[in-house]
Amino acid sequence: MESSMLGKVLILTSTFLLTAEGAPVTKCFISKYRDLPPSEIKAIKLLKDTYESYERLIVLKHKVDLAVEILANMTNSSLSKNVIKPLEDLQIIENDLKICISNHRTQHSHQFKHWLHHFNKTKKMESPECLQKVVIPRIFQLRQEVVCVAQDKICEKKRSRLSSPSMN
Repeated sequence: MESSMLGKVLILTSTFLLTAEGAPVTKCFISKYRDLPPSEIKAIKLLKDTYESYERLIVLKHKVDLAVEILANMTNSSLSKNVIKPLEDLQIIENDLKICISNHRTQHSHQFKHWLHHFNKTKKMESPECLQKVVIPRIFQLRQEVVCVAQDKICEKKRSRLSSPSMN
């Protein structure tokens, strides 16, 4: 009985040694990624910033489109003389944004898709009067947002139902 036990141990040991010796030696080198070279950090940050900057352009375009639509519907109202100049300015911005966006095609982030779904849903659900009450007081903020996007800055703003997702 002792010899059969010894035989089993020898077989097990020799199998282990053969398997261990025959297998290629692999070592985990994940530690080499602890410190990224500055050039790689810069490249990754540039990619992230470009992607987020593009999504900010699209968000801005949707907001400007809505403002143009609302102001265009007000040209026959008692406020029409006050609407003309902001409408013209926003139409120019709208056309410029179309050009900027038409040069890019990419997949969008989940956060952006969620914002766009919510934005479109709100646009459909709310009455034109309600949208007007939300958008008109924020036209100056929208214009400031255009400046921020043009300067590639993140600007602080109060959030509303039609505000942008945080792109930080």
